[in-house]
Amino acid sequence: MGSGAVLGGKGILELCDSTKLVHVPLEFGSQNASQRNGRRAGGHGRDGSQQMQDPTVLPSLAGGILIGLSASALLAAGGKIAGISGIVGGLLTPKSADTAWRAAFVGGLLTGGLMLAWFAPAAVAVTLPRSTAAICAAGVLVGFGSRLGNGCTSGHGVCGIARGSQRSLVATITFMATGAATALVITQFFGGRV
Repeated sequence: MGSGAVLGGKGILELCDSTKLVHVPLEFGSQNASQRNGRRAGGHGRDGSQQMQDPTVLPSLAGGILIGLSASALLAAGGKIAGISGIVGGLLTPKSADTAWRAAFVGGLLTGGLMLAWFAPAAVAVTLPRSTAAICAAGVLVGFGSRLGNGCTSGHGVCGIARGSQRSLVATITFMATGAATALVITQFFGGRV
């Protein structure tokens, strides 16, 4: 069964099912979580299934808390929803009194990402075994889907569900199910290469 292995700062995650073994390259900086914690990256659950320990639990938790706090602050302070597609869309079709906060929000997102890349480059090191055409097509589909669904994962998944919106719940379930199905199809039928 699969487990994580690190060679020169690059990890290989082996995903197993009953029919094939798929190798997915992962970046963990200079070492992965199993080396930092002194344990194996993979293990077996009580039912014998393959388990994987997530190397990003604490950073993911901290990021989720910060996203929740910033979305709550934007809603409480200005009555605005922190949906990125709506905020950026408002910049593309600007209204005079509505541009400054949108520009500040997007500027903060970009500045935060640049600061993280500057101070902790391993935190943003990602390798995608996908072609440039596949990544561009995925971006177009996400953009089209977020306009069609009247919002993106941040607007529906973070803000809408927190406000109890049934439309946002349906949209988020649709995003997640479609993403899981797409990943399954690409992995199972295209060998993870598109």
